[in-house]
Amino acid sequence: MGMRHLVIAIGCWMATLSAVAQGYPVPQVPDSITEPQARCDYATQRYWDHFDFSDTTLLRIDYGEQALVDFLWLLKHGSDDGKNHAVRLFRNHLKEHTAAYRYFVGKARNYLTNPDSPVYALIPLEDIMGTRIGDVATDFAYQTADGQRHLLSETATDRMTLLLFYDPDCDNCRTMIARLRNDAVINKQLAKGRLSVLAVYTEEDRDRWRTTLSSMPTNWLVATSSEPPLDDLFDLTVMPALYLLDAHKTIILKDNLTTIRQWLKD
Repeated sequence: MGMRHLVIAIGCWMATLSAVAQGYPVPQVPDSITEPQARCDYATQRYWDHFDFSDTTLLRIDYGEQALVDFLWLLKHGSDDGKNHAVRLFRNHLKEHTAAYRYFVGKARNYLTNPDSPVYALIPLEDIMGTRIGDVATDFAYQTADGQRHLLSETATDRMTLLLFYDPDCDNCRTMIARLRNDAVINKQLAKGRLSVLAVYTEEDRDRWRTTLSSMPTNWLVATSSEPPLDDLFDLTVMPALYLLDAHKTIILKDNLTTIRQWLKD
């Protein structure tokens, strides 16, 4: 891919950005835009306009992956503001297509977190996943102990949700569950009906999950989920993972319980 990347990088300084040698075409940049960064910003912000995210056949061949790699490579040569805007537009496309979201997040993880990648750490993976504060949390289905299937988007629509991803075999998870169970601020908000706690088991051993249900707080909603895999939707590298969501499932705060408690207390 080295020569291909070189062609694309040089293209930012050429009179026009037309199609790359093969695969998904880079948008043409008007001749009136002459500044190199501005040309790359123009191309990246319009890059995905003609990609059919609903066509899953594009996700089973190199076409989709190469389109992503070229997009990330172009981002390297744009401005910071242009890069952020282009990634936001890309993320908005992905939010509307579950299969494409899972595919591109998985590929982006490979390129952005691999130290040998030419675009390593170019942007945080959460920028593409849409798990930054202010993003609407990606919807997912979960199942409760009675076998009922629910959606995050349809849960606690009249109050905030403290979303906890956990594994009962994780020491840190058990510690966090104990802290939350005994926390006066959390319990006060639960009692007032201003907050709901949704604890979601992230692993695949349903039998193991069921054996631990009796140890979970009775005023929480405790569930499991595997559709789609949760680590495709949220960063679960460090467990447990905490997200405070508003009634519309916009991420208010994440991970830091002290900060979350202070926000709820205020």
